Amino acid sequence: MKSVAIFNTVGGVGRTTLAVHLAFRAGAQGVHTHAVNLARQGDLFFWLNRGRHPTGTADTFEHSEHLTVMHSPEKVPELPNASFVVYDCPPLVEIVAHIKPDLWLVPTPAGRRGLDALGVVLHEIGTSGVPIWPIAWAGLDSEAFLPVLRDKVGHSPNVQVWDHAIPHSDSFLRAENDLSVVWEAPDQGSGVQELARLCDGVIAQLGLRPAR
Repeated sequence: MKSVAIFNTVGGVGRTTLAVHLAFRAGAQGVHTHAVNLARQGDLFFWLNRGRHPTGTADTFEHSEHLTVMHSPEKVPELPNASFVVYDCPPLVEIVAHIKPDLWLVPTPAGRRGLDALGVVLHEIGTSGVPIWPIAWAGLDSEAFLPVLRDKVGHSPNVQVWDHAIPHSDSFLRAENDLSVVWEAPDQGSGVQELARLCDGVIAQLGLRPAR
């Protein structure tokens, strides 16, 4: 089993958007995927279940043949039969001690708020030895933010900034409002293309293959 944890210590930075699309992308490619909502508000569960709120802890539903979604607030479940697990983490540093992913993804918005939050994240998980990918996320100036982000990270051996910024796209907001994924929209801009590139990059990094 391979797993990815999407984490930041502040809200509204794209964690759930990334978790939804990464899980959907992997499932659509035939990878046996579990998307786990570790945040109490259940946004990932609500989004992928087309507007149904979780009824309690460990609430589970089958989104598709290869994608299962689970609501497990602040408790990392045992999933021995999954090929790939995507954890949508709450902005709580305490969760770090309970999760051991193969890759951390840190969507990071431009500006001082994003850099300060990244500093906290790297302090909490940067010594674990697990690869960490900070991502310049969904800003109007996200491309210009890339060198700033790389400078913040420095030369940490297990930290590598994702090479491509995810620019702002109205498709992200529409997908969240419509409880859909951006690849279903007719007008797909560069933000949608870069999100797909990121998801495919994660899948390739972990060596994931379709279920047989």
